[in-house]
Amino acid sequence: MLFRSLPKHRVNAMAREVYFDLMLARTTAVTNNNNVIVSFSTSGNHSYTIHDDTNEDGTQDAGETVKTISLKDNIRFGFNTGVSDVDGNTLGSGIVMGADAQITFDSRGMAGESGSVYLIPVQDIGDKSERMRAVSVLQATGQVELFTYTYGATPGPWS
Repeated sequence: MLFRSLPKHRVNAMAREVYFDLMLARTTAVTNNNNVIVSFSTSGNHSYTIHDDTNEDGTQDAGETVKTISLKDNIRFGFNTGVSDVDGNTLGSGIVMGADAQITFDSRGMAGESGSVYLIPVQDIGDKSERMRAVSVLQATGQVELFTYTYGATPGPWS
């Protein structure tokens, strides 16, 4: 029984880690009065980088804090065909946030654009979606939200 629920606990833990890292990036931007850039990547073991861009030039310079986090426990940025995103649109990628796959929080805590990342256990890719999670950022406020996918739920599968 415990073995079957392990992927669910792992994806929940990883989604919470992404959520809290985004919240920390937003808070750091406000506290330090500069931009903080969070970039996501599906290459290798799937990771994201948090860059405290103190001179706000968009590049990682000497002396600026940069932290890279790799997804753990066979969790990936991904989705299954036929699953809609948190807004009800057709999902076409595990990272949905513009061409550069990044979110920039400014000194007011607002995000440069809205976006979401979708997390799924490797063994669920192409098979089932019940253990999918999403972490979303709202552009206007910089608010970060954590969602759980529930197949067949009304009014929608993400809550």
